[in-house]
Amino acid sequence: MDTDTKMSISWKGVLLAIPIGFQHVILKKRGEHYVIGRPTTTVNNLLFGTMYIEHVGTMSVKNYSNGMICPVEFSAAGWGNAGRHEVTGKVWLDETAKKNGSLPLATLRGKWSESLSSTKEGEKSETLLWQASPSPVKYDWQYFFTNFAMQLNNMPESLK
Repeated sequence: MDTDTKMSISWKGVLLAIPIGFQHVILKKRGEHYVIGRPTTTVNNLLFGTMYIEHVGTMSVKNYSNGMICPVEFSAAGWGNAGRHEVTGKVWLDETAKKNGSLPLATLRGKWSESLSSTKEGEKSETLLWQASPSPVKYDWQYFFTNFAMQLNNMPESLK
């Protein structure tokens, strides 16, 4: 990984985590090399109110093996949390196809905290790509951790 994060805090009580660099993901069995530029992460209401996290901006994903690109836009929450956690993106054959105004191969939409689906160009049916696991019982009493996070420090009896 060639990434770092610049941290800053504003006088409004907002912590910004600005990514510097890119992440490389190589799928060896498929022979694909992806380069990902992350969006900015903000932690809001550090001083007053209910603290919450948002990812805002564009995440760029490029497959260097075949040239496909997918800019994914992370939306900020509006008044009354309208648009909170929303994600939209379009998959293009390459940079040239995007610049020439060609139709995208597929469209992505959803919420990064709930589910993500895709629609191929010319089709009306959506394909579910990912869905979040349900929250554990009384997860609000356990710092809103997921099952995965709560099991990270669990030592199975067979390993003790």
